[in-house]
Amino acid sequence: MADKFTNSENDYSIIFNAVSTIIVVHDPQTGQILDVNEKACGEFGYNQEEFKKLTVEDISTGVPPYTLREAVERVKKAAQGVPQTFDWRCKDKSGRQFWAEVNLKQVNIGGQDKILAVVSNIDERKKIEALSKLKEDLLEKAPLGQKLKSVTGAIVDIFGADFARIWAIKKGDLCDNGCFHAREGKEQHACRDRGMCLHLLASSGRYTHTDGAVHKRVPFGAYKIGQVASGELESFVTNDVAHDARVHNNAWAKELGLVSFCGFRLLSAQGEPIGVLALFSKYEITQEITILLEDLAVVTSSLIQNAEIERARLEEKFFSESAMNSLPGIFYIFDETGRFIRWNENFERISEYTREEIVHMRPADFFKEDAAIIARAVQEIFIKGEARAEAAFKSKSGKSGVYFFTGKKIEIFGKNYIVGTGADITERKDMEQKLRESEFRYRNIVDNVADAMCSYDFNGQIVDTNSNACKMLGYSKEELIGAPLAKIEPRESAAQIQGRIAQLRDKGHRIFENTLRSKTGQMIAVNISARVVSEEGAGKIQSFMRDVTEQQVVQDELRRKIKDLELFYRVAVGREMKMVEMKKEIFRLQERLAEFMTKQKK
Repeated sequence: MADKFTNSENDYSIIFNAVSTIIVVHDPQTGQILDVNEKACGEFGYNQEEFKKLTVEDISTGVPPYTLREAVERVKKAAQGVPQTFDWRCKDKSGRQFWAEVNLKQVNIGGQDKILAVVSNIDERKKIEALSKLKEDLLEKAPLGQKLKSVTGAIVDIFGADFARIWAIKKGDLCDNGCFHAREGKEQHACRDRGMCLHLLASSGRYTHTDGAVHKRVPFGAYKIGQVASGELESFVTNDVAHDARVHNNAWAKELGLVSFCGFRLLSAQGEPIGVLALFSKYEITQEITILLEDLAVVTSSLIQNAEIERARLEEKFFSESAMNSLPGIFYIFDETGRFIRWNENFERISEYTREEIVHMRPADFFKEDAAIIARAVQEIFIKGEARAEAAFKSKSGKSGVYFFTGKKIEIFGKNYIVGTGADITERKDMEQKLRESEFRYRNIVDNVADAMCSYDFNGQIVDTNSNACKMLGYSKEELIGAPLAKIEPRESAAQIQGRIAQLRDKGHRIFENTLRSKTGQMIAVNISARVVSEEGAGKIQSFMRDVTEQQVVQDELRRKIKDLELFYRVAVGREMKMVEMKKEIFRLQERLAEFMTKQKK
């Protein structure tokens, strides 16, 4: 009987230590740790003898609700026959914290009731969940500095970093105003290019300030972060900062108990460096963590780029409003219901209505005797695309002036609008004069544009694509899959395909500009981000392509036309150009606007 019991105990011990899950045995009344398996020892860093002397508090963070008291309460509930499953914040021997899922159940071992805790490390899952939540939060409207602070704070909270920082590349602004690195006689880490400087934008953890003398500005190419920014180092990761000769100050790192450092270059969509994300930690940075941090670096790059796009959008809005408000007459845009969308300051001044009043008014509200004329003109615009009319425009106080109105239909995102101007011809009705119609492009910059995707093997054969790529190139998915990349590239660049694939296989990831050829032969300028996703078999490269063909062309064309029209108007007024000549020019420009908007729609 004793042999049978011994064998049973041996079998239990073998199974207990053979499983790949952490198992901890507790006393059902006190919660005392009675036994642990080898997996638990490996995960927490204690041997079995050390473990049995610990309490749950010793292997928990101790931050409510992850306390000894809470743990004992859960053990007692399990002892009453109520199984317990919950997430718990654990702490190993080194102080590293991690998430675990704990399942408590009462069992009988050797004739005695005990509580069996089956523990699963879910730290990576929690990190991914926290990062997903962070990405969702970053979609909310907020200043760039606040968003970057959320990123560095998340790095400290999620990955246990001692401190984390983000720098952006800008022109030097303190070079002649006390910058530490611009001092005369300073050789190591000295500033050599005032046009490229790392500005500290966010810092969390041990250091939360961004105005420290040494690191608020860092020269391009200096220290590890400067070398990462300049491209001397693609990225930098070390788990031995106290001894790694490449680290600037080993003694400082050793004094603070730091173990690891990593820095990641932040890149624009065109592959240009725009900043650096870096952190120091007291714990080892694993490959899994590195991958998650690389993803967070991409997110950070997008934040900085989107902020720059928003700044450019606001500048463009200011420019368009300035141009619109510089027009000598009134300017307006309204939709099919007659609701005013945009107008200039002259519209408010001449009509004597406030902005709040205008948004509730319709075109006919500004005309009394001539309301029918305006109604016919609006109807003609929606049918024929354009119209013009002379009518008496009445203000809020009853003042009336004869205006020459022009209107044209434009389509933006599937909706029809009328854009037009009105010139006061009350005093010069018998005189033909030049009339300028400003072209206005109602543009909305979208922060998150869905890119075209194309995957191909190392032989340059397309293996997968998405609907956006099909739409961009004019091919069906069936026509693209199985076809060579040369099918969608100009002949001159098709010869470089294998060279690009070789570079990708060597580096793993590239961001570059290229030109694609659509089914109709149209050349499309794109920004491409390509990455090797598989080395197996024929290999696989996944690329995301963004069409940038019209972006610059439209902006330059609109600016040029507005400038030409302003010059045209000034010359016309000075020379008293005949009305018929002005109308011809106006009609020509309106036709070009219609043609542009039609192409924009497509």
